[in-house]
Amino acid sequence: MSLQGKYNCRPSANALLGKAEGVMLLQLPNMPEHGDVSDWISAGGTEEQLLELIEQTKEYEYENDYSKFLLGEDWLKSKLPVRKVFMYPYLTEKTITEVDGDKSVGKTFFGLATFICLTHKDIDGNLLTLGQNKVINTCPCLYVDGEMPEQEMQERMNALRHDLTPVEPFKLLSIPNIIGRELIPPNFTVSEDREALLQFLIQEEQYKVIFFDNVSCLFENGTSDENSIKDWKQYQDWLGRIRARGFSVVFFHHTGYSAEHGRGTSGRQDIIDNQIVLKRKKSSVGVRFGVEYLRARSFGSKDRETWELEFDIKDNQITWQESEGKVFADIIRRLMDGATQKQVQEEFSCGQSYVSQCKQKAIKEGYIRKDSNSKLKLTDKFKEKY
Repeated sequence: MSLQGKYNCRPSANALLGKAEGVMLLQLPNMPEHGDVSDWISAGGTEEQLLELIEQTKEYEYENDYSKFLLGEDWLKSKLPVRKVFMYPYLTEKTITEVDGDKSVGKTFFGLATFICLTHKDIDGNLLTLGQNKVINTCPCLYVDGEMPEQEMQERMNALRHDLTPVEPFKLLSIPNIIGRELIPPNFTVSEDREALLQFLIQEEQYKVIFFDNVSCLFENGTSDENSIKDWKQYQDWLGRIRARGFSVVFFHHTGYSAEHGRGTSGRQDIIDNQIVLKRKKSSVGVRFGVEYLRARSFGSKDRETWELEFDIKDNQITWQESEGKVFADIIRRLMDGATQKQVQEEFSCGQSYVSQCKQKAIKEGYIRKDSNSKLKLTDKFKEKY
């Protein structure tokens, strides 16, 4: 029995202790991966052999030897593997990132562009950037989509990568495509299907980053309550196990009444390492949104400034670029016009701390200074640059 098999059996075995006359975890020899007793019988297993194995197996006892689990001085001095950075600043090995945004804000644009950046290079062989997110190491990726019609997904992916070269394996698991082929798609609200995907990832030994787009389509079945931490707990444990096996996860969710957080229980944030919120902005060429980091366990505050990303959609091609410095400059202008920090925060849909950071940066960089009346004014340096 594999370690994972024992882990899965323990809750049932523990529940039977004191109720059943005896409990055993029986290890059948020469079993294929994920095999069961029927495979063992098909391979020639007999009743006599089964009885002999039972005789040789000790009764199961509750395992509570915590001395096996504790870490101390030796662990602190050990040399652990350095986690690889895939996309700076937030996407490293063994992380879970939640990306939230209003409906139609551009979450799938952001997700697919990240997916493509991690698996492609430009025509000159250079690593790609997505605004202020910079690829450090390309890696194989799997994108699980539960929402978009396959024709639209194909068109969008080809438009995004029209002048790029694939350098890593990348695969799409499209639930609408599976349904269209009259096959039975995986149902991630069922524990067996979640376990099957995890085992697939382990067996493939290939994919490093897994995208789930989105929570509402993939992890809700009509009877679960998205406001319930109890209902979310099953997915939280599963995502934690995916991370523990060395994978990184990026999942997408809709914001609720508050544009700051994903809809439903705040318990989702108990396990995530990073939280990104996309906030809609006006665009004359395609899709544009602000990118704000609300949670960043793996990187510092200097990399958490809000920035804007715009996708230009034209002639079956989609290009992206950062609206460099525009948010910063617009915020400083509004402050110099007399708007309060709270007013600016509401107008630009950003955090109060970010407004303060912009003001401090403007003072430090010499973009604003006090005049003879001790009022802050824009300098020529600001006017020349912005």
